[in-house]
Amino acid sequence: MKITAPPLLRLSALLALSLVAGPASAKPSEAAILTALSDMARQLNQSMPKDLDANMRIDSVVASRVSPPKFTYNYTLNAPLRQINAVDYLGRLRAPLVQAVCTHPDMQIFRDLGVTVVYSYRANDGVLAGTIEASPADCQ
Repeated sequence: MKITAPPLLRLSALLALSLVAGPASAKPSEAAILTALSDMARQLNQSMPKDLDANMRIDSVVASRVSPPKFTYNYTLNAPLRQINAVDYLGRLRAPLVQAVCTHPDMQIFRDLGVTVVYSYRANDGVLAGTIEASPADCQ
C-alpha cells in the first residue's frame, strides 16, 4: 500500500465558521465554535463517503459537541488491518498532517479558534488502525 497523506478537503464551509469569529480581536464563545463546527460537518458529510484515491476513502467528518473543540476526519484504508503496518503508516503520516494543519490556509480558522484536528483511520475490515491529532499547540 502506497503511503501518502490524504489531501486536505477544501472547506467551503470555512466561510461560515470565519463569520462566527467576527472581528480579529474578538474570539467567539466556545458554544458558538462548537455550533459552527457541527454545521460545517453536516455540510461536508453531504458529499461523503468519497474515494480519495485507490488506497483511501473519506467516510465522514465529526465535530465534537463538548469542550475542547475537535474536528475529526474519518478515513477507511483499502486493506484489512493485517496487511497494514499501522504504526509505520501513521508514523509516516503524522509529520505531514501536522504540518498541513499548521500551515495550510484552509486550516487557519482551526488554528485561530483553538480547534484540534483529528485524523482517524480504519482498515477496510472496520478495525481502527489509529488516530493522529494536531492541535494549535503543535504549531508553536
